[in-house]
Amino acid sequence: MFILFILIVSIVVGLLRRGKLARFIDINLRWRGVLIFGFLLQVLIFSEWWQTNPATKPITPYGYIASMIVLFVAVTKNFHIPGIRLITLGCRL
Repeated sequence: MFILFILIVSIVVGLLRRGKLARFIDINLRWRGVLIFGFLLQVLIFSEWWQTNPATKPITPYGYIASMIVLFVAVTKNFHIPGIRLITLGCRL
C-alpha cells in the first residue's frame, strides 16, 4: 500500500512540475521482464496466501532477498536513464 501511495505522490509532483505521463513511453528500459519478475515475486511473497501457508512462510526471507537481488541487477542495467542511480538506493538488502 505504501508503494501505491509513493507512486501517486510521484505522479502528482511530476505533473505539478509540468511533466507529462506520455514521456514514460520514451524510456528505454533494459531487462523489463526481469524487473517485472522481481516485482511480481515480491507481490507473491507478501500476499496473504504466501504468508498464511505453512509451507511457504519459512522461505519468505530467502525469497525476499532473491527478489531484491534480481531487482538490483535489473536496475543497474538501466543506469543510462537519469535518476536510476538514485532509485538504486531503494534497492537495499
